[in-house]
Amino acid sequence: MRKTLLALDTDILKPWFDGARVIGVSVSEYIERILEQLVRPFDAACCLEDAIRDRLYLTRGEAELAADRFELHSVDGRLEGHDLPVAVADVIEKGGGRWGVEVDVRFY
Repeated sequence: MRKTLLALDTDILKPWFDGARVIGVSVSEYIERILEQLVRPFDAACCLEDAIRDRLYLTRGEAELAADRFELHSVDGRLEGHDLPVAVADVIEKGGGRWGVEVDVRFY
């Protein structure tokens, strides 16, 4: 199996360090087990939807690119035969000069 090295904030990982210690496995093995539960396209799409809604962008242009990529990802998944919802993404002003993406998901 191919491995990818990730650099993550260790403060964010504290609950995962604790969980790994409790069950007696490495942190990477523990997180891999959790991520394996997201391998179904629908679950991964839900996580992506949450992530794009929570992200703030410095410019409208960055938010527009993210919205376009999100919509394309949704369409590509359906074309690949995955039972994913169709997503429409709109750019919205979040205040403080920041921009965000609002997602509307439709199940067909």
